[in-house]
Amino acid sequence: LLYGHTFAADPGVVFKFRSNSGMISAYGVFDIHGLEAEPVVFTSLADDAYGGDTNGDGSASVPHAGDWIALRYSAERDHPVATSSIRSAVVRFGGGSGSIFGGVVINDGIAVDTADSIFENNHWSGLRLKNATATLSHLTFRDHRSGGEAAGLLLTYGTRAVLSDSIFRNNTVGIIAS
Repeated sequence: LLYGHTFAADPGVVFKFRSNSGMISAYGVFDIHGLEAEPVVFTSLADDAYGGDTNGDGSASVPHAGDWIALRYSAERDHPVATSSIRSAVVRFGGGSGSIFGGVVINDGIAVDTADSIFENNHWSGLRLKNATATLSHLTFRDHRSGGEAAGLLLTYGTRAVLSDSIFRNNTVGIIAS
């Protein structure tokens, strides 16, 4: 997604990614707005819990942390980006690239408002913020146990974040700030 454009997803949409692929990378705005009963879901093709058995193999495949790469938002040099929003989303089994470090990665001056969402079973971290500004509320980070740091939330390189009313469960580390 190029600068000046918006990636939007309607409530109830399920995005499934093949193993070792699947990355949505944007220099524009992400506007992800699900509903509590109809979240926007980003997950592995092997995950039958959302969207059913879309790969048609019954229970033969099982999803794993790192099955697909990530959602990555970045700002282009000389092009500030409006605040992106992730609300009522579920991000599972992402973080499959050694250089990405999480299911959702926010880079380089992006401002993001994230609420009412679940990050679970991602490789390295559920949400990684690098040099970003974030308002984070009513989030659940759980089962991030694979990868070097395996944190629910990873804050790096001057990130400024306000975190409230969130749950961290069964992660190797809840939050890493470096």
